[in-house]
Parts: sequence; structure tokens; C-alpha cells
Amino acid sequence: MDSAVKILADFIVEEKTAVIIFLNEEGYADLPLNAYFIEVNEAVSKHILDEKFVKKLGNLIFPYKNEAGEGGGGGGSASWVQAVLQVLEISAGLIATKEQEETKRLTAYALNDLEERKLRDQTELAKIKAQEDFAFDLVKAQRDTAQDNTSQNIILLLGVVGFLVIAFYAVKRNNK
Repeated sequence: MDSAVKILADFIVEEKTAVIIFLNEEGYADLPLNAYFIEVNEAVSKHILDEKFVKKLGNLIFPYKNEAGEGGGGGGSASWVQAVLQVLEISAGLIATKEQEETKRLTAYALNDLEERKLRDQTELAKIKAQEDFAFDLVKAQRDTAQDNTSQNIILLLGVVGFLVIAFYAVKRNNK
């Protein structure tokens, strides 16, 4: 795994201009031919999770090492095929890790969204219950007021009836 990164790093050091041209022509970067290694490394690392990029970069490295043979960096074409495969393997691992992290992030986002919806729903239900309780309290208070008024009216009516009975007897007694 580390040897693939080392091979890529060596290739960038040995063929910086070829890597810059590749990055510029393929639209991965817009670097001047005299760009610093750090700029080239950043451009490569920015796209290392892109499978197409890694394959195209592997196609760039493989022919160069075939031409260079043993002297181009310490290995025959078989070792460079293996190195390219290792770079692809690293990239695939990084892509899988990136996808897992994206899945975790989306899952966390979905759970957070679900919790927010649950909280909103619970808040709405509590609001509706509070409104219903308030309406019930209003009806109860109105009923109690009506009952109080009814009781008062009955007492008043009994008082009036009692007064009329007393007045009737008083008038009847005076007429006799």
C-alpha cells in the first residue's frame, strides 16, 4: 500500500511536467508548468478519490515506466503494473471509505431530521391538547356560570313566589 504511494510520489518528482500537462489537459487543474510540487500534490490528492482519474493517471505512469524500463525508478513493467494496481486499490479503498462516511453522514442527517419532525409533531400535539383543554375549561366555566345563574334564578323565583304568597295572605286577611 505504501509502495504505491511512494511510486506515485516518485513519478510526480521525476515527471512533474508530464503530470502537470496531464492535469491541465484532462481538466483536473490549471497549473503553470513551473508549479511547485506541493501544488501538483494537492491537485492529485484532490482527485485521487475519482476512479476515472486514477485509471487515467495509471495509464500515464505505465507507458512511461515501460519506456524507462529498469532505469526509470527501479522496476520492470511487471512491478509498475503492480504499482498501478496498488494505486487503484488504494483509491478504491478511499472511495469506499468516502462512501461509508457519506452514508454515515446521511444517516445522521436523516436521524436528526426525524428527531426534529418528532419534536415538531409532539409540540403540535401538545399545542392542540392545550387548546382543547382551554376550550373545555371555557365550556366548564360557562356551564358553572349558567348553573350559578340557574340557582340564583331559582332562589329569586322562590323569593318572589314566597313574597306573592305572603302578600296574597296579607291581602286576604285584610279583606276579611
